[in-house]
Amino acid sequence: MSTPHPIVQPASSPEIKQDDSSSVDIQASPLGELVSSYLAMLANERASSPHTLRAYERELHNFVAYIFKTQGQGVSAGAIEHLHIRAWLGSLYDR
Repeated sequence: MSTPHPIVQPASSPEIKQDDSSSVDIQASPLGELVSSYLAMLANERASSPHTLRAYERELHNFVAYIFKTQGQGVSAGAIEHLHIRAWLGSLYDR
């Protein structure tokens, strides 16, 4: 018999510092809640390593911060299109 794994909450960074030194409160947003739920699923159901969780958390928070910066903080997940994702990936390439 296997013992159930304890529920793990991923480490979270409530504020992400942007390149322009402004801070964005990601956790308080609906997108931030989706990110937190996804990371919790990865930790609990997929047993992802802490390194994987940190990397996913960093990238997802950076993406949400980019969306907030370009589309506004009131944007919903349903309003994000593939062109937004491509633009974000392009901004990463330009760094």
